[in-house]
Amino acid sequence: MAGKKYRIQIDLSEEGYWDLQQLIEECGFTTKRLFFDNAVSLVRWAASKAEAGRSIASVDEQEKQYNELGMPFLQKLRAKAAGYKTRWATSP
Repeated sequence: MAGKKYRIQIDLSEEGYWDLQQLIEECGFTTKRLFFDNAVSLVRWAASKAEAGRSIASVDEQEKQYNELGMPFLQKLRAKAAGYKTRWATSP
């Protein structure tokens, strides 16, 4: 039995649309649905790590440097995991 399907519509500027198209092509996705499914999986993974108090970062092992991804939703989840209130989180 197939589950119920829902349609999602978003409005993009022309520049945003072409940026999205280029990203889909560069990543090798054959459909927007595959792109969306992978994006949701990546956000879900990042959120689970942030909820555990971990950072999401790009690591250059050779140079021994890292660059942390600073997105408000990740900062909110990390702060919540640490028990801090932020301007985004109203309760720990």
